[in-house]
Amino acid sequence: MSPQSRGRRRKPTRTPRTRAAESHRPSRVSTLMLKDLRKVEAADAAVTAESWASTYLGAAWYRSGLGDDLAETTMGLEVVASVIDRPSPGGLAAISAIRRIASPDDWDHLDAAIAALFQTFPPPHWAAVPPSTSVAAWRTDDVWLSSKALFVDYDDDSGKGHTLMLQATTPGGVMAGVLDILPRDAVATWDGLVDQRSGVMPLSPAPVDEVLAEIADVMATTDAYWPRYASDEYTAFRALFWSRCRDHLTAHTVQRPALDRAPLLSAFADVPAVKHLAPEVVASLAALFLDFGEGHIEAGPLAWSPGHVSAVLNDWLPRVTLDPDQRRDLPEVLHAWVRFALEHRGLEERWILPVEEAVDECLPDFDEAFEDEHSWGPARMVAEELRSRGIDLTDPDSVEEGIRAYNAERIARSLLEP
Repeated sequence: MSPQSRGRRRKPTRTPRTRAAESHRPSRVSTLMLKDLRKVEAADAAVTAESWASTYLGAAWYRSGLGDDLAETTMGLEVVASVIDRPSPGGLAAISAIRRIASPDDWDHLDAAIAALFQTFPPPHWAAVPPSTSVAAWRTDDVWLSSKALFVDYDDDSGKGHTLMLQATTPGGVMAGVLDILPRDAVATWDGLVDQRSGVMPLSPAPVDEVLAEIADVMATTDAYWPRYASDEYTAFRALFWSRCRDHLTAHTVQRPALDRAPLLSAFADVPAVKHLAPEVVASLAALFLDFGEGHIEAGPLAWSPGHVSAVLNDWLPRVTLDPDQRRDLPEVLHAWVRFALEHRGLEERWILPVEEAVDECLPDFDEAFEDEHSWGPARMVAEELRSRGIDLTDPDSVEEGIRAYNAERIARSLLEP
């Protein structure tokens, strides 16, 4: 016990553990930013200051827990209040850096603070520099169309320029995994990354406006569905990227390529690899794989990749009811299906083999997830309950009668429970 606290009575509701926890609460992001003003004061170019501010805005967005854009507004207001209370050249530089990449909704209070501080301190030399100018863009997909990389080159006040890069994946939903700022010559080294396992393809030039619109669309989807899974590789430059692509965001729905199911399923039934299996089992499993592809593969139901194999086996199929015959033949039929689909798309053998290998790699996890009731969806839970009662799931009348009885029992139990 310290001399200052000796003899004092603690409040009844506070324990040493609670006090320790409170003393180790992380500082507000605005506080951390204000302790780091030397870096923004020393910034040699606008993009350096923008990157510095973006890192802190990204941390505030991530800490909000729900990816709430208001967290960035709140952090900006906290910085403004602190700097107005204790004006300094570094504080002016911080607000100026935030202003360059902030949402237009936040401009008014940032501009008011900057105007007040300009009366006392000279602005940073980069404060009035026009926004960086986009001059070229490139894009690439992997060979399976399951991941993409987008690049935009910029001229800036540093005289060296820079490149924005977004990498995104599509299995399980479009998600931007990496946002980065690279040296201007980064695209020149991209073709050297092509290899057997990743399926990275050469870059193709594309219109700048189209690439910026695609970046905005991917980021909007990522922000909406994935904020709790975002990492520093996404959040650090998120605000800076939005400042460059926000005006290109357009509302549109992805139109997946249409496919005539019947001829495709008929052609698959004639594949030698499945001819020795029961036709009805092959047809039912192929229909399931096609259902997954139509609903969850952005590039089309035949664009299977190692990531999509993982998604269907680890996340999707454990929620589906499979009878013993389907479960037994699943590995063989899925092997045959991914080869059939990728050959149909015209992929070379070297790109088909990694997808087949992914089937073998993911099957043990599928077996574990399939037996885990926590992985089941509502439809499978009901189906398994009906199966346990001896109901034939292929007989519609029996299933309907079983569901009525099941629902009646659930209602009766809910009325009896306190």
